[in-house]
Amino acid sequence: MANPLTEKIRGILSPVLGEFIADSAIRVNCERIGVTNDTLATQQLTEFAEKIKITLFIFLSEKKAREVVQKIKKIKG
Repeated sequence: MANPLTEKIRGILSPVLGEFIADSAIRVNCERIGVTNDTLATQQLTEFAEKIKITLFIFLSEKKAREVVQKIKKIKG
C-alpha cells in the first residue's frame, strides 16, 4: 500500500505537473531529505516542501510554485 502522505502530495502535484513528473519529483525530493516515498512522515513535510520548491520553479511560475508548496505544508498526516 502506498504512503497516504505521498498520495496526498501526488494529488496536489499531478494536476499542475502531470503524473509522471509529479511521481519523479516526489521520489527525488524524498531522496534529498534522506527518506523514501514509503517512509516520508508528516514531521518531514516542511523540509520536503522546501526542497521540492526548487524543482517546482523549473516547471511553474514562482507564484504558482509557492502556492503548491503552501498546500503541501498544510497536509495533515
